[in-house]
This record gives sequence, structure tokens and C-alpha cells, in this order.
Amino acid sequence: MALLATTCLALTIANPAFAQDANTSTPEAAAEEDASGNDILVTARRTEERLQDVPVSVVVFNQQRITDLNIISAQDLANYTPSLTVNTGFGGDNTTFAIRGFVQDFGTPPSVGVYFADVVAPRGSGISAFPTGDGAGPGSFFDLQNVQVLRGPQGTLFGRNTTGGAILFVPRKPDDEFGGYVEASIGNYDLRRVQGAVNLPLGENVRLRVAADHQNRDGFLRNYTGIGPDDLADLNYTALRASLVIDLAPNLENYLIANYLDSHNNGTIQKLIGCAPALGQGPSFACPQLAAEQAANRGFYEVASQLPQTGSQLEQFQFINTTTWRASDLVTIKNILSYGESESSLAIALNGVNWRFGGQPLTFLTIGTFPSVPSASQSTFTEELQIQGRSSDDRLEYQFGGYHETSDPQGQSGNTLSSLLSCTDLLNLQCSDVIGIARTQAAGNTTAIRAGNLSSTIGTTSSRSIGLYGQASYALTDQLKLTAGLRYTWDRNDSTTTRISYRFPVLPSLTAAPQQVCVDVRLVPSCTETLEQKSSAPTWLLDLDYKPSDDVLLYLKYARGYRSGGVFPTGPIGFRTFRPERVDAYEAGLKSSFGSAVRGTFNFAAFYNDFADQQLRLVFTAVPGAPVASATGVVNVGQSRIWG
Repeated sequence: MALLATTCLALTIANPAFAQDANTSTPEAAAEEDASGNDILVTARRTEERLQDVPVSVVVFNQQRITDLNIISAQDLANYTPSLTVNTGFGGDNTTFAIRGFVQDFGTPPSVGVYFADVVAPRGSGISAFPTGDGAGPGSFFDLQNVQVLRGPQGTLFGRNTTGGAILFVPRKPDDEFGGYVEASIGNYDLRRVQGAVNLPLGENVRLRVAADHQNRDGFLRNYTGIGPDDLADLNYTALRASLVIDLAPNLENYLIANYLDSHNNGTIQKLIGCAPALGQGPSFACPQLAAEQAANRGFYEVASQLPQTGSQLEQFQFINTTTWRASDLVTIKNILSYGESESSLAIALNGVNWRFGGQPLTFLTIGTFPSVPSASQSTFTEELQIQGRSSDDRLEYQFGGYHETSDPQGQSGNTLSSLLSCTDLLNLQCSDVIGIARTQAAGNTTAIRAGNLSSTIGTTSSRSIGLYGQASYALTDQLKLTAGLRYTWDRNDSTTTRISYRFPVLPSLTAAPQQVCVDVRLVPSCTETLEQKSSAPTWLLDLDYKPSDDVLLYLKYARGYRSGGVFPTGPIGFRTFRPERVDAYEAGLKSSFGSAVRGTFNFAAFYNDFADQQLRLVFTAVPGAPVASATGVVNVGQSRIWG
């Protein structure tokens, strides 16, 4: 949305150890040396392979390419990756990915899994009114070996089943050379960024790497109302990473990673660009705003926020421990263990409206938080045991293992949703139903007529996922290879939530605090409901590869993808749980390399996806007299097809 011009200063610490020789045999260097003609190595199938030999549609960015393209966010990554899109409607801290049209509506599990060092991103809360966790927040795109975008279901080998694909962040691993870098950037909107890393060999068998990234930038959206922050969509984050490799024995390695991220900014907002007439529902509020903005000659990046307190906060850390035992030349055993915590809060005016009613500011739709209650607060623990091997004649390659994931609340979390209210302090419920008061007075002050609404959802969510998997490739001939994989996954999701709607006084005699009522009248008086959804399903893969030469790969693939069912506690009655989603994915592809006078690659893939019980979020309009005007729910909508 805004062109960033940066000036970069690169400093080399000690000797230039990271300008690796083109013939180096380290996987980290090989993965980055596509420009020199070496093979690019990827881990799309949980083991290092040459990119052009992998029957998966993959886009790879090494760190140099990430720097050259100035990729610092999920949106930047999508700008350079065909078929990859992101939803940034709730700010950079809460983005979600979609690949080949496999969307993730908030309230549903991710359709695209995000992995760092083979470990899935920490989960978010399932009760927030916006997506939390499960993604790649600020500070994810520094000191990496590469980023790999895998298209299509990857549910056989990867821990969390997804239908759209996976994004793999592979960090730079400590090596035995002393070195590092420091880079500083400045740019428009008062951009200031500093990042760097240092690699320290601490002995013959111990290696340490420490990296950091800090960025601060003013928002490019200017709030002209004078209410709340002056700028929105800003950046302010600090990311820290430490990696330690210890060779416990010649064939035994322990690799420990610690990540920390702290991001806090003013949040974002939508831009009002059109309006409709009253449509028989009373005066139009949007058209007068647009007319006033045009009269004041407002610019495209000038927006209107009526919320006094806005902001987005994300704090997250994760520990990853990978132990690799090369039991023999033919068998490798790997254990991957992780623990992470994620806490986020969001308070924004979703729609950029500058409406007035009776001289008072009027918000259309806002998300808020309660004091001392975050929007989401979860811990995630994963454990995976993986065994990889091959036959002595190299015709058979296999891997199998087990996976366990647990996500538990760190305490209560939740948020508020308000509409058509005039609020001076949303956090403390200091609001007025100005439209309701006017309508009640027009009706003679005999019956309360309410227009504005504020509802709250507070509670906890937890989830469990267990999987057993195996996959093997067998060379039928020197040119023909068959791959088959199978996984079975058991999932469970639970939630306990309290939902309250606040009715603000509209009659002259009602001057007390807002009246609290249960959003669901069946739950009086506690307003609390406990939900549980269990699901399980097999997923599989069948793939046939044909290599007429070393530089050409043809493949046919059929995969079953699965996305677990779950709970959506804020949905209407009868729509608070949803079933799993599954997809049958068919793909045919070509990968080819050429090199003489001109060197390059040509890759092609055609895919067809057949969905069943697809998970989509629908809007429900409430019946007259309901405590809320509308609600959303996740629904298994039946069948759909996507091809391209």
C-alpha cells in the first residue's frame, strides 16, 4: 500500500565467514546458492531434497532474496508468491494465510499451517472475534536460511492437518565459523530498523547464534478526527532469537532454539470508500461523511477513527528442542519438542466512520477488551518422534512417527463487540445509546427502543491433537518412483464461555448502569456454556514420479486433506460447533531445468480440489426482539470445487 524506500548499511563483524564458497557442502549454504548454479535444497517432505526433485509445488525465498525484495511481513510475502494471499483486516499481528483459495475464516482452524524449524506456530484462542495465533507475525523474516511455501494438502507428514498448504520458516543454524552482520535501515514515515546476528563457536562441539530485529515506523493511515491516535497501521516490534547446537556424540546432536516477540502498535482501520442511500431504514450516515471528506479534500490515506483507546499487542515466545540421532548410515531418529505461549489484545474501530448523531460521535462496529483480560492467551506444547531411513540399495526411502499437540489457556480471555453506540470509554462501558434514546423519545417515552448494542465474550478454550503417520517412496525403476503415505489424526476442542449483552438506558427513568442480559436466554442466570467437539479422520497421499532425465520430473498426485472440526461459542444456537472439512486434491506437474547459454527452470502444475463439508463463516440476522442484532457462525456448507 505504501512504497518503502530504505537505505541499508551492512557491516561485517570479524572475518567474512558468511560469504560462503560456492562449493561448500553445508545444507544452509546449498539452500541459498541458486544464483551460482548449485542445487536448492528444501525440506518440503521433512528431509532435505533437491527442489526440482520434489513433487510438490514450492516457492522458495532464501534470506538474500527476502532482503532484496524487502519482505518484512506476511503481506510482503504474498505480494511475491502466486496463489498465496493474506487477510490483514485485523492488522499485521493477526494475519491469516490462504493458498489456492483455501481460506480461513476466523473461528476455524488454519487452512495453511505455519511452521518454524519444523514446529507449528502457537495456537490462538478460539473465542476471539478476530483470528489469533497460528500465523507469522512481525519479526519473522530475519536471519533465515529460507522460507518455503508449499501448495496443496500436506497433512501426511506435517503435524497439524491443513487443506491449503504449509509455510516453512527455516532459521539459520549455528555453524563453526565466527562471524555475523549488522544492518540498519531508514525510510519514510520515520522508519527505523536495526537487525543483526552473531555466530559464536564456543568449542569443538558447541555452536551459538544470537539474532535480533527491531523496527519502528509511523503509520501511513492518518486519523483526522482527533479522537485516539493520530496515525494507524504503524509498526513497533522487537524480535529476539538464540540458537544453540551441541554435538553430544559423533552421531548425536541437540539443537535448541528460543524465540521471543513483542509487538505493540496503534492497530489498523478500514477505509470508507462508498455509501448507499437510506434504503428505508432511516437516514444514511455514510453519505454525509463522504460528502464532508470530499469537501475537506481528504486524501486517500486519511481515515476516521472514533475510538479513544485503540491498539494491538502481541507477546509470544517459543522454545524448540530437536534431538537427532544417526543410529546408522541407514536410519535417523529425530525427536522434536516445543513449548510456546502467545498473548494478544486488540481494540480497534473496524469501520472508518465519522458519524454524528445529536452532535455526539457514533461508532459503527468496534472490537474492545476488558481491563486485565487479553483477547487471547494460550500455551502450546508439541512432541513429535520421527524415524527416517532407507534401504541399503537406496530404492526404498521411508519415514514414520507420532505427533502430539496440546493447547491450554493461560487464563480467561475475551473481547467486546459494540455497534451504533457513542462511547467515551469503551473499556469501562462508558457508552450511550444515542439513537435508542432519540427513538424512545419520539415514541413518547413509553417503551424502550434500543438501537445500539455491546456484547462481551469471556472464557477459555483448549485443544488436543494426536497423529500417527508413515510415508514411503520406492523406486520401481531408475526413472519411475511410487510414493504412498497415510496418517490418522484425532482432534478435540473445548470451550467454556460467558456471553453477556449490555443494554444501555434509553428511558428518562433509567439512569443506572447498563442492564446485563444473557445473549442466550437458555443460559440464564450464569450466561455460561461449555462446548466440546471431537473429530478424527485418515489422510493419505499417492504420488507417481517419472524422471526421463536428471533435469526433468513429471508427477501425478492424489491427496486427501483434512481440517479438524471445532467450536464457535459466539455463533447462534445450533451453530456453535462444526464438523471437519475434507478435500480430495488432484495434481499433475512438470519440473524442468535447463542450462547452456541461458540457465533457468520451468515448472508447471495443474490442480483440482473437491471439497466436502467446507467450513465457512456465515452471517445470521436476528429475529425481532433478540438481544443482539446479528451473529456469525461457522457452517459446513456442503461441497465446492477449486481448480487452476
